[in-house]
Parts: sequence; structure tokens; C-alpha cells
Amino acid sequence: CGIIKEGRIYSGFHRLSSEIGHISIDFKGRKCTCGNRGCMELYVNSEELKGRFDKTLGSRRTLQEYLEGEDSPEMEEILYDTMEKLSAGISSAINLLNLDLVILGYDGVYLSEKYINYLEIKINERIFNSRRMKVRVKKPYFQYDAQLLGAACNILQAVFDGDISIYED
Repeated sequence: CGIIKEGRIYSGFHRLSSEIGHISIDFKGRKCTCGNRGCMELYVNSEELKGRFDKTLGSRRTLQEYLEGEDSPEMEEILYDTMEKLSAGISSAINLLNLDLVILGYDGVYLSEKYINYLEIKINERIFNSRRMKVRVKKPYFQYDAQLLGAACNILQAVFDGDISIYED
């Protein structure tokens, strides 16, 4: 996950990127490897979602195949539940940082507009200034390659900021 603030990639105290997946959406939830409980990423990550589909539908497909295939009532229930959980964590980040745009990455690029719109609605119901601002949810222009290009941008920004040298002294 990355945060763009004032046109630059945001990094915190240790120059690390944000970890929105570690916002807790269930303070009594499952224990996360980070030490917290109920981290959003435990409930909405790709493997979790695929596992729920496999178990519920009794089949084995890739997450992309599930998301790009036909909706069933069981899939719809799982996806709406996932969007609810995502909205809980993302709205916390929005309330904290006053963000106006969410760009989905990784396997989120395979979600249909139906679920992206639902996520946007749920986020906007939860945010602090919901009457005065509207947060948009979009897929990245570069689709599945967005995270690779984002990593490259992090390196380039460090070069331009003088944190990484491109020549030997």
C-alpha cells in the first residue's frame, strides 16, 4: 500500500511506506504476525478470499478466475463481506490522513465495478466528513503491474531526493 501526499510518496519516521493492512478491524480478532490483533489484511488478503471461495464453492480456481467469472449468490455474499471489512480499515486511514482517493492494487484489479462501487459507498458512509467530501475508489491505470511500477517510483524518488547515489564516489 502506498500513500501519495502533496504529490510525493509518503514515508514515515523510518522511511518505510504505510501499512494500512495492519489497521485493526477487530480488536479481539486473530493474532497477526505484526503482534496486533484483527489486522485488516488477515481478513481481506488474496489467499484468504480464494480460500473462502474454494471452501464455499467446493472448487479450486485462481482468485482471478473467481473474480472474472460468473457471480453466484455465495460469491456475492463473500465479496460484500470482504468489501465491508475493507471499508472499515480504509475509512480509518481516510479519517486519519484526510485522503480523497483509494486506488486498489494487487488482485483488487480483478474486482468488478459492482464491488468497487459498493466499497466506495461503504467507505463514504463511514468517513468523518461524508457530507462535505466524497472519496473515490478506482482501479490503477497500470492494472496488475501497478505495484511493480510503484516500487520503481520509490527507488527513483530516493535517487532524486539524494538518498541513493547513482554513481560511485
